[in-house]
Amino acid sequence: DLLAHDNPEVLSLELLNDGRIATGCADLKIRIFNSYCNLVSTWIAHTSSVFGLFRLYDGNLASSSIDGIKIWNLNENNNLIRILNHGTSKGVFALE
Repeated sequence: DLLAHDNPEVLSLELLNDGRIATGCADLKIRIFNSYCNLVSTWIAHTSSVFGLFRLYDGNLASSSIDGIKIWNLNENNNLIRILNHGTSKGVFALE
């Protein structure tokens, strides 16, 4: 269920186009839950806490952390599409 987090510190939450819910957590992971709040996918997304999530118009998911912004294809096994590095060691803490 939606409480199925190794580390309960959820730092970001995003409702996806198809009704699923994505959470970004302090344990470096993104978790995807179906519309019934059952955990369906988990992966290590960053080298630090996942501070921000943002649903893109094409259905992909952007995530942010100290190591920059990553774009994920949620339709193809959560494949990493692109890494956007802003050339700063401070990272990206929010997406909107």
